[in-house]
Amino acid sequence: MNTLDRLLAQDAILKTCHQLLYSEDELDRTTMLSCFHPTQKISLDMSGHLQEIPPTTLTPEEWWQQVHSILGGFTATQHFAGNAVVTFDPEDEGKAHVKQSVTAYHCIEEDGVLESVTARAVQEFGMECFEGRWVIGRLVIWRSVPLDNGGLYLKAMERAKDVRTLRKPKD
Repeated sequence: MNTLDRLLAQDAILKTCHQLLYSEDELDRTTMLSCFHPTQKISLDMSGHLQEIPPTTLTPEEWWQQVHSILGGFTATQHFAGNAVVTFDPEDEGKAHVKQSVTAYHCIEEDGVLESVTARAVQEFGMECFEGRWVIGRLVIWRSVPLDNGGLYLKAMERAKDVRTLRKPKD
């Protein structure tokens, strides 16, 4: 791969990573599903962030449902990514690894009272080029700093079960 092709691929890879975070904040199912291969399962390990969720393999739709069952219970979220490092597989230029830092703000506002939790984590993506676009095949999330109010995730999961407090998806 020449330098220009490598830079274009890196840009497309980071765009996919950013779209995933955007789709989580906006609860945008269509954008989220576009980040993955439509017929392959995703290898997911969030156990280094949320111990309640063991490593698993799931479809993109199952990932969407899991995200919505957690983040849908928050009033709002905002994820910021930085310090991304993209490494291409030397044996297969259609595969890449991304490691990036993420700061994720989550809040619940009820009866005029605001509670929040900020997660500082590292995300690692296994990426592959599929039909001219880069998609996520593996996702590992591990926290780099302890949570300041970890119980709020459990509260959000309970709120997401209640249609009255569930934040509605974009589509």
